[in-house]
Amino acid sequence: MVHIFTRILSSIKTASIPGGVIGTTQLADGSVTTVKLGADAVTGAKIADDSIDSEHYVDGSIDTQHIADSQITNAKMAANSVDSDQYVDGSIDTAHIADSQITVAKMAANSVDSDQYVDGSIDTVHIGDSQVTTAKIADSNITSAKILDGTIINADINASAAIEATTSQCAPLAWQTPYGAVIPRFPTLLTAG
Repeated sequence: MVHIFTRILSSIKTASIPGGVIGTTQLADGSVTTVKLGADAVTGAKIADDSIDSEHYVDGSIDTQHIADSQITNAKMAANSVDSDQYVDGSIDTAHIADSQITVAKMAANSVDSDQYVDGSIDTVHIGDSQVTTAKIADSNITSAKILDGTIINADINASAAIEATTSQCAPLAWQTPYGAVIPRFPTLLTAG
């Protein structure tokens, strides 16, 4: 009997079935295969919410227009995936730079000026040898406390300095009076020979 019924069903032509007669109740579970679906027949309305997962996407098929704004969070980005190409010029400000990360290698030559120095922060160890020239010393700033004892020689004293005898450690051999007379300091030296 089953074979007879099967032959009867197979003899029924599609054209013999009125439109709208076959519904879900007439379709056996799992009987609609891919080849039975027309191209572009499965629309968004036919797809259940949250039913499409990564296994359904073709690799590389998700482009910018399919990603909503502000959806790429830190959790979505792989480690070390952001490079200088992704930064907008001038977008990295102080708040984005961790402490102690600006090393000498990161600074361009001649990029540090007096504006960047903290007042009073340059001490002796930061000044190279023989770098303090006359031009760097303000007028009237060298006092006796800055001069090493015994370092001033005759060549350092200007001829017009008019150093008084009383201020010299070496008293002169003689003094000349306003009237032209010479008073010897050591008479024996003046009369010797």
